[in-house]
Order: sequence, then structure tokens, then C-alpha cells
Amino acid sequence: MSREVLRKHLFVNNQFFENALRDYYQDATIYLKTFEVRRVSKREESYWADQMIIVANYTSSNNVTKAQNLVLKIGFYNPYMEESVEKYDPFKREILFFQNILPTMNKMFQSLHSYPATCNAMCIVNKRPQPKYILFEELSSDKYLRVHRRSGLDENHLKLAIEKLAKFHACSAVMYQQNRDLFEHHQQPNVSEYFKIFHPLFTASLHKLVEEVSNDKWHNSETLIEKLMYFENNFIDKVSEAFMLEDNELGVLCHGDLWIENLLFQYDEKKNPIDVKMVDFGLSYFGSPGIDLTYLLFTSSSSDIADYEIDVLLQHYHITLHKTLIKLDFPRQIPSLIQVHNHFMKRGIIGVLYTVLLLPMRFSQNDYFMDQEMKDRLIFLLDYFGRKGFLD
Repeated sequence: MSREVLRKHLFVNNQFFENALRDYYQDATIYLKTFEVRRVSKREESYWADQMIIVANYTSSNNVTKAQNLVLKIGFYNPYMEESVEKYDPFKREILFFQNILPTMNKMFQSLHSYPATCNAMCIVNKRPQPKYILFEELSSDKYLRVHRRSGLDENHLKLAIEKLAKFHACSAVMYQQNRDLFEHHQQPNVSEYFKIFHPLFTASLHKLVEEVSNDKWHNSETLIEKLMYFENNFIDKVSEAFMLEDNELGVLCHGDLWIENLLFQYDEKKNPIDVKMVDFGLSYFGSPGIDLTYLLFTSSSSDIADYEIDVLLQHYHITLHKTLIKLDFPRQIPSLIQVHNHFMKRGIIGVLYTVLLLPMRFSQNDYFMDQEMKDRLIFLLDYFGRKGFLD
């Protein structure tokens, strides 16, 4: 796989990494000894880019060999998606996030005496039209780790993630008031009637869920099937509407793909989480904070996170958001806790979409419903969605 990708992208060679390291460290004495491709993303993991995990071994003037862990994302051409991607272009979104938004946001985090929201002390973007690539530091190492997605995020991990998310949202809201042009390319909804490439995938996944509920006779399955079928017939319009900001609602830059795989945690010596960083900003979108909140809490929570814990986490989000907006002198009215709940409720259908339609695919459709733990979690979530009216 790695050889195929390197043959496909011939510019990825010793000289490429040597120049990148020299440019970042401002050290012309850097000499690249070797680089090794440790992992290449599978096509189903990314529709927009080839992604490689790389270890670059280099020396400089002191002749000491050092190793740098890197991620290289290279955009690729997809003729079937060209027309839609021209406007949507998640790779361009991520490049512009790193180039134009992240530097200012990191300064704000410093003023808050907080760890940055994302990683990438090293981040190099190709400024030429082709090839599109981003090269940055790989955090998934001994210092920052992913939680195994089967176990999900417990309340301690979620509180840490929610707190970082609230600061991220607050900084972006202030930045938007200062310079709205920064978010010009983050206005295209991630799901809409105009961006139809994934609609068949959503529909097929929903059909599979309805089939499973019908065959296995889940509790209250007749009512659930009726609601799921109604949802299937109306989800595009409803989800498209949920992505839109209403007048006087707080607008923030949403991560857009905020689930367990895009969160890296740092731990203390007692294995308690002490920091979290977000990665992968290709789906970042300027909209309601409810988009990220429903996505995170519905797709990534451990099985013990239920109604009460969700309310506690939303309260924790509001407390952090309120404090941060005050510290950053936000010029508009700060949302109340009730308004944060309204953001969450109005965007609940987005959480339904990503949970019911996408999460089974990520856990492998072939055996997802055979896993009792995951099935139990889905039963709880479907019941929650029904009680909250998300499927109506």
C-alpha cells in the first residue's frame, strides 16, 4: 500500500521532507537520513485525501539523529465528485483552517492560559494550486492517545472534550465578529439537497437499520419503524434546515466531524485525562454549536452516558462557554443555559443522522448489529431520539 501511494505521489521523497523540516525549523543544516511510511489511510476512511503516517529521521549541525512523526495529507482528484467538491471542498477547508484561522485562535488560547484546541506545532501547507497537501506533526504517540472507540468516552473524557470545545467555539465566535471573511469558505452545509453524493449511503444505511429492527423485534419496534421510515423520507430537508443558523443565534466554527477518532487525550501518571486535542478539520463549518454537541455526545459516549449525564455535560459546556466569552470581551449577548439546550435540541436530527446512518458503517456494517453492547447503545439512543422528537 505505501509503495503504491509513493508511486502515485512522486514528489513525496527525501528532498520533500528535508525541505519541509528545514523550512519549519529554519535550519539549513538539516539532512534527512530516511523516512518510513508507517500507515496509509484506507479509501473508506477518507473520500478527499490520501493520508500517510510517516517517521522522518534526520540530523542537523550537532550530528544527533532525531525522529519526527508526521502526517501527510494529499488531496486527490475524484471525477465523480468534482462538481460538488468544487464548492464543498473539505481539503480546502482544512488548508484554510490551518493557514488563516488556527494562528489567531492559538493566540486566543494563550491569552486564556489554556492548551491549544488542536495540535500541529508543525504545519506546512503547499501554497501552490497543485498538488494540494498538508504536512503536520503526528500527535498520536505516547503523549497523546486515542480512546478505543468500542469503549467510548466516559464522563471524565467527555467533560474535558466539552470544555475544550466550548473554548474553541468561543474563540471562533469572537473571531467572526472581528473578521467575518475568515470563515468565508466554511459556509457550505455538510448535508444539503445540493450536496447529494452521500444521500444514497445515508438511505442504504437507514434501510439496513429498519430491516434489523423489523427482523429482531426490538422493543416498541412498530412505532420505531414508522418513525424511522418517516425520517428516511424527510431527513434531507430536516437536516439541511438544522444546519442553518437562525436570526440572533450564536454562530461558531464547528469541527463538523467531532467523534472519538478525532480526539487525542493526554494523561497524567495516574492515567487520568488532563488534556485533549482535536484533529481533522476537513468538515469544519460555521453554524450552531449544537452541531458538534449532538455529534459528539451521540456518536462517542460510553454506554453509561444517559439523559442525566447529557444534561450535566451541556451545563458544563455552557459554564465554560460563558466564562470564555466574557474573558474575550464578546460584544454580543451570551447564550443562556436554556439557549444552549435549544441549540442542542434543534440540531438533534444531525446527531441522529451521524449516529444511525454513519456510526454503524464505521463499526463495520457486517457485524455491527451482532455486537450486543453496541446494539444496546443504539437501542438507548433510538429511544432517546424518539422521546426528544428528533425522528418526528
